[in-house]
Amino acid sequence: MNPELVGTKAAAHYRLAIHPGQEEVVRLRLSDSKFRRSNAFTAFEKIFEQRKREANEFYSSVIPPDISSDAQT
Repeated sequence: MNPELVGTKAAAHYRLAIHPGQEEVVRLRLSDSKFRRSNAFTAFEKIFEQRKREANEFYSSVIPPDISSDAQT
C-alpha cells in the first residue's frame, strides 16, 4: 500500500465462480469522493453510456477513416 494514500494506481481483485451458461456483472466506480452504498451507483447506466459515447467520439477523431473496421477496433 501507498502510505501517503495518493497516486494514480489502483487494482481490484474479484474472485467469481461463473458456471457455463451463466454471467456476472461487476460494476466498479472509481472516484475521489466518498459515497454511501445507497447512492454510489445512482444513474450508473446513464453515466456509463455517456462515457462510452465520449470515448467513441474521441477515437473517431484520431483513427483514420480509411482503414478497415477490423483495424479500427
